[in-house]
Amino acid sequence: MMEEWRGRREFHAGCASLRTLDLLIAYPVITLKRLAGKLDVSRPHALAAINQLVGAGILIERTGYRRNRVFAAEAVRGVVNRSFGAAADF
Repeated sequence: MMEEWRGRREFHAGCASLRTLDLLIAYPVITLKRLAGKLDVSRPHALAAINQLVGAGILIERTGYRRNRVFAAEAVRGVVNRSFGAAADF
């Protein structure tokens, strides 16, 4: 899954969006505030990372709100929520 994600766009080494990919396994549902805190970056940098990952189809905005939005990595959620013993689709 991670290699497929990395292949969806060109990432600069150490950039916030690339570092976010590693977090999505542990936090498949994330907010801007949480991401900024986990990466120890400003909210604008975290938002830029989120926007890049939404553009690459890795994250999906789930609330439909303009504020307090929640983003989800559906591929990870699919693995976590699958039936016990079922094969993963990645």
